[in-house]
Amino acid sequence: SYDKQHSKQAARKLSKKPSKRLIASLASDPSSTIEIKRRVVRCFNFLISGDDPGDTDFAIEVGIISVLLDSLAVGIQEEVFLVASNIAAGTNQQVKMLLDSGTLRPAVDILLDDSGDVTARREACWLIGTLSRKLDVDEIRKSLLYVGAVEALASALAIPDRETREVAVRGITHFLDLKPGHSGREDDEASSETIRKAIDPLKLRRARDGPDEHLQSSDLKTDCQTLLSRYFPEHSRRARV
Repeated sequence: SYDKQHSKQAARKLSKKPSKRLIASLASDPSSTIEIKRRVVRCFNFLISGDDPGDTDFAIEVGIISVLLDSLAVGIQEEVFLVASNIAAGTNQQVKMLLDSGTLRPAVDILLDDSGDVTARREACWLIGTLSRKLDVDEIRKSLLYVGAVEALASALAIPDRETREVAVRGITHFLDLKPGHSGREDDEASSETIRKAIDPLKLRRARDGPDEHLQSSDLKTDCQTLLSRYFPEHSRRARV
């Protein structure tokens, strides 16, 4: 079952060596169907969601990155981005391997694609949002800026899903709050300017003022208003009715 309430129990079972070997075997089997691939990705997610940080290293060792890319190639998106976001919450070395694989680009692409599946786009937003917590790492920050992660988060503000919008606003906040000079590099000021230009303040306004109550929350409105007031003051005032 993929029910999240059983995730810890599943992680404990999957952390046993026989289960690990089975996952690795299925992951490398070229005859696996799409559904088997999907279930393998889910198993990997349960595994790396457990209490043992070494399980993520094991997953990477047996080829989880290749599994994610192969799964994306056959249209498995939601589960792949979920696993990738859990890897992104790991060590900087684990994140580096994830970024080097090219998994980030499909996440950006689906957020920029208005026709994409809403649930898959939510998980893609979580991936970028999780990575945005590590902007103090020069390589991670540059990788995110290079693939257009800021534009992707701004685009996510229009997705009809409240959780996605909240994650996007938090990610945008991490980018905008990045202070020039934090790493002592000359390109910090340019990075800050690039970030601001990548964000359309009108999207923040629409997320703040949208008429759909089921897509709103007081925190979302407050966070959008804070960003507008702090970084785009000329757009912060509500339109007069």
